[in-house]
Amino acid sequence: MKKAEERKDPHRERQFTVQKRNGQLEPFSEEKMARSVSRAGTPFLIAKDISKLVKNNLDESYDNTIIPSNDLRTLLVKS
Repeated sequence: MKKAEERKDPHRERQFTVQKRNGQLEPFSEEKMARSVSRAGTPFLIAKDISKLVKNNLDESYDNTIIPSNDLRTLLVKS
């Protein structure tokens, strides 16, 4: 039987880390992504929705919690 801390809690959000091109790691932030998308010309409320879609795609598509920034950019373009 698995220990309680090893069981996956479906209500707990996974925390993702972005590996930047220079190798640095930083926590994924929906807010930071929304600001970036907004600076590119998208209205902020729509940018927030897009960043939420990207986060949901990460939850569904990635087993690993470290995401290369290029993969993140690809998910953003697909959203």
